[in-house]
Amino acid sequence: MNYLNFLVFLLNICPDGGTGIRARLKIVSLWDVGSIPTPGTAKTMPKNIIIFDFDGVVIDSFDVTLEVQKILNPKITAGVYRKGFENNILDWQNEIGESNSIDKEMAKFFKISAPMILERVKFFDGMRDVVDSLHEKYPLYIVTSNNTALLKEYLHKHDFDNRFIKILGNDVHKCKAEKIKKIMEENENDTNYLMITDTLGDMKEAAKVNVPTIGVTWGYHQKEVLEQGDTYALVDTPEELVEMISKYFN
Repeated sequence: MNYLNFLVFLLNICPDGGTGIRARLKIVSLWDVGSIPTPGTAKTMPKNIIIFDFDGVVIDSFDVTLEVQKILNPKITAGVYRKGFENNILDWQNEIGESNSIDKEMAKFFKISAPMILERVKFFDGMRDVVDSLHEKYPLYIVTSNNTALLKEYLHKHDFDNRFIKILGNDVHKCKAEKIKKIMEENENDTNYLMITDTLGDMKEAAKVNVPTIGVTWGYHQKEVLEQGDTYALVDTPEELVEMISKYFN
C-alpha cells in the first residue's frame, strides 16, 4: 500500500528570543497524524443481504397462476392451491400432475403462465419504491419457484433491471433451501441474511438453513397461516416492511 503524504509548514519562534519567525517544511504521513486508521485496525462490518420471494411479495400473481392451475386441472380450488404453498409448491405440483415428472409439469405450467404473467401481472402498490429504497442499502437476491428467464424478462419489460444481484428460479434448484445455500457460498461467512416471503413453505425452507424471515400478509397466504411459521415478524404494508427490515439489521 502506498501511504499518502503531504507537506506541512511548521512555524517556530526563533530560539534566540527574537521576534522573527522562520518556517520549515516537513513531510508528514496521514498515518502519523491519525487521520486514517493504521492498516489492520479498522473493523469490517458484516454484509446484510435480503432474499426476496417474488410472486406474492413483489408482484400480485395469485389470480393468474390459479387460473393456469385450473386450466391444467379444473378440480383445483383456490384453497387447495394455497395449501400447496404450506410446503414446497413444486412437490405439490408433481403430486397433482399426470406425468410423474416435475420438469414436465412445470414446462406445461410455464408454457401457459409466462405470457399471462408478462401481460397481466402488476407490482403490488408500493413495492417498486420499497425495492428501490432497499436496493440503495442492501444487496438483493430473488429466490423463487418461478422461472429465472421469465422473471428477468418481466423485470426488463417493467424497466426494473439491475435491482437484484441474482435470480435463482426453479431451473436452478427445486428446493429453496438449496438455492439459499448457493447465495451463502458466494458471500462471506459473517454475512447476515433475511428472507422476505408470503408463504409458510418458504419459512420452512429458510429455517432449514437458519435464515430468519419476515412474512408479508398481502400474498398467497393469509396471516393466520403465516402465524404458524417461525418468523421474525409479520407485516401488513410495504411501508411497514421497510421499517421492520431496518429494525432487524440494526
